[in-house]
Amino acid sequence: TVSTSEFGRRIHSNGSYGTDHGTGGPIMIFGRGVEPGVVGKVPDMTKDNIEMQYDYRQVYANLLHDWMGVEESTIDIDIFFGNFISGTPEDGGPDYVRLPLARSVITGNDDFVSQRYALDQCYPNPAKTVTNIRFKVNHELPVVIDLFDSRGDRVRNLINTTFAPGSHSIQVQISDLKPGMYIYQMKAGGFKDSKKMMVTK
Repeated sequence: TVSTSEFGRRIHSNGSYGTDHGTGGPIMIFGRGVEPGVVGKVPDMTKDNIEMQYDYRQVYANLLHDWMGVEESTIDIDIFFGNFISGTPEDGGPDYVRLPLARSVITGNDDFVSQRYALDQCYPNPAKTVTNIRFKVNHELPVVIDLFDSRGDRVRNLINTTFAPGSHSIQVQISDLKPGMYIYQMKAGGFKDSKKMMVTK
């Protein structure tokens, strides 16, 4: 998470006990992948209008390149429409400065999601009359689990209820289903996953 402002602030309060727009301002970065510490020199607090040390686009360029693994050419051309990696003020971009902002490369969200949401394999599987479906949600929200046959046609809805955060196990009846392979699919907020289930007689 990057917290910034569309304008800087001046040091001294104005007549309304607020602060007027200025040039420089702080940018705060939060998260487990962030390199802790303060980047930049301590500004001269005797000046009312503090100068900018780093263009905010340089901060974004560092995060995109070092954290998310975005290619330099993509950052230069497709995102910022200027050379913010290796450019200079003369050719349309400030000098790129390597800033120690990220200590790990984030290229996906699989671990993030799996720690908060999950759909487990049902048991027993194969099953004849009943089976148990286990799942996990991170916060209270509606959970929908539908059953599909091997052709992809929706057979029925198995679960459509709001659940509290945590792990849950729900028993569902399948005694009236024809033998064969089925797919049960869970949707909970932005999470979606599917598992196979075999029905026998």
